[in-house]
This record gives sequence, structure tokens and C-alpha cells, in this order.
Amino acid sequence: MTIAPTEIFSLVYQQFHKSCYWSYTLFLEDDMFVCQASTLDPIARITDFFPVENQSVVNAPPAHVWEIFQVEDEQAMKYFDEWANTVKPEWDDEPFLGERVLAYTCVSLTGETLFLFRRMPEETGHWVIRMAKRVLILTTSCTGQCDRLLLRVIREVIYRLRENRGAIALHAAALQWQEYGLLLAGPHGVGKTTLLLHLLEWQETSYIGNDHVFVSLEASMKGSPLIQGGLPLVIRCSPETLVAKQRLQPLLSGVFAEGKHEVTPRALVQTLACRFKQEVQLHAILFPVFSPRACHLDITMLSPEQARELLLQEVYTPTDERWRRPWIISRLQKEEILYDQARELINRLVQVLPILRVQFGPIWQEYAEQEHPLHGWLSQIC
Repeated sequence: MTIAPTEIFSLVYQQFHKSCYWSYTLFLEDDMFVCQASTLDPIARITDFFPVENQSVVNAPPAHVWEIFQVEDEQAMKYFDEWANTVKPEWDDEPFLGERVLAYTCVSLTGETLFLFRRMPEETGHWVIRMAKRVLILTTSCTGQCDRLLLRVIREVIYRLRENRGAIALHAAALQWQEYGLLLAGPHGVGKTTLLLHLLEWQETSYIGNDHVFVSLEASMKGSPLIQGGLPLVIRCSPETLVAKQRLQPLLSGVFAEGKHEVTPRALVQTLACRFKQEVQLHAILFPVFSPRACHLDITMLSPEQARELLLQEVYTPTDERWRRPWIISRLQKEEILYDQARELINRLVQVLPILRVQFGPIWQEYAEQEHPLHGWLSQIC
């Protein structure tokens, strides 16, 4: 007799301490995500992607606490594989980034809903299963691939909870300078990371996020929109960017992949001696444009119409294919509603915030903070 997947999940959860596992507790505290490791994971180092360490979940509301754990258990894998072969659930006709996937939902006799996900039916070795706010990554071998899957699951929890709470994702980097939140937006390759690393060398700065940054539709006490952190992603830096600055050169020892060095947020803030935050009021938006031949900085204030057009091109919500189709958490709103929310936020941003285009080249290396033309601009407009 085939064991039901809900029974397998309960069995594994009760017994997972007997297996080789890594366990993480992800929870919301004052609208910030905190990730706490129950064991030291020397491979994935998931906590290197989060700004708060050594926090306790004791005071966190139960509704905000998620348990995500990774288990190496061949017998449990066998149970799930046998169940899939018996039930033969349909593989999704619409591929995920070019790969076929199984996304299956079932309900137990007690009314508990179980979400199951697996990529590529030809491959075995990984299942992602969620029941309530417990997520199990089941594998036959805790390898680097499984570690990447663990991060992917954590990112989806953060992405979907942010989105379901009214925030939208933008293709941008973000930092805080003094008390001012700055968003660096633009398409791939324009120099967002280069400018981010340069500004983080200034005094009184905090790293917030890179590539995927969330901006809330809600207003703070002072009426400003909020930057609500980014996804836990590595920061991909070109060798030229790191070599150009002596303080950044220790990061050259990081993982090198596809022509760039991969740096964790924790390594970055430790190297630059800056802080690591999630939530901050948004005061200005910069569109960086890096040109190797530029001999000076060209800073231009954009009109609301220009800024609106550019920002609409950098909105991830709701059509980013990497997060459009949920693995384990469903969207609460239809895409049309999310798209309207995104447009509403952008219309608001261009009405209340200064938005600059910053064209720069290698000359940026030669400016000290107080002499930097951008320093003067930001001091005036923020």
C-alpha cells in the first residue's frame, strides 16, 4: 500500500533529527526577515545573506514563523518516488525556465494542504514539500545543488510574502547613506553594482540589496515610500570593479563564475565596514549609466514622464518568469491586480521623489566622498 504524501511528510518531520540535516527558521520581525540556523552549515552559510544574527524566534508571532529544513533520507525519497509513480500526477505543460516541472497540491483527510514540487521528471534526488509553514527539502545527497535549492526556497518565501503584503520587486540595488534611502535602478549591465560598491565606501552607509529590491506601497510616518530589503542573492562583481579599489580587492578571493566574482552580503559589509539593513525610507532614485570612455560625471534630473517610462521597464512584479509560477506559495492576487499596484506605486514615486540619471566612467575612482559631485547633488535634493 502506498503511503500518502501527507503521512510521509509528518513522518519525516518527526524523525528528521535522526538524519543528516540543516534546519533554518525564517520569520518576520518588525517587517524584517530574520534567518536563524539551528545548526552550523559550513557549505551553504545561508545566514550570510541576512542582516540580523543571533535572534530568537521566541517573541515572533507564530503566523510569521516558517521552518525550512533540509534532510538526507533515502527511505523518505523512496516513499515519495513510489507515490509519484502510483498516482502519476501530471507534469506541468508550461516549463519553468525551459525545464518540465511537477507542481502538485493535495489535501489530506484532516484537511491539511500539501504542496509538492520537483524539477525535471528524468532526475531523482530532490523533492520540495510544504505543509502549512513547514518546508522540507528532501534529498539523497546534501550537495551544492541542494544548497542552491535551499536558497531558492527561502527566496520564494520572502518574495511571495512581500508581494502578498503589497510590495513590488524592482530590478535595482539599494543602500542607505546617512539617513537617506537610495535606489539604483536600471537594466543588466548599466553599472548598478559598480555604483553601489562605490557609494558603500562613503561614511555612514548600509547595504540593503542588489538585483531584486522590494518597495512597499505603504507610506512611513513621514509619507515616504519604503525600501523593504532585497532577495538573499550573491553580489556579482566584475574583476575590473574589484581591482580598481584597494578596499574591494580582498573580495577577489570569492567564488568566480561566468566571468564575475560572487560575494555574499555578509562578506561585502565586513570588507567595507558598512552596515547591513533591510527597511529604510526611500528618498531618491538613481539610474546609473557606466561608460568606460566617460571622462566626467554627468548628472541629470529626470522629468516624471522620463522616470516613469524607465521605472516601468525595471518592474519585476508580476511577470518575472523566475517567480511568476509558484513552487510552494500561491499568489493572493491576480496578475492584473499586481500590475495595477506596480503602476500605482511608480506613479507615486515619480511624483514625490527626485530621480537622477548618473552617467559615469573610471573617473569615479578619483573622487573622495566630500569632493564627489554626486555627494553635492544628494545633499541638496534629499
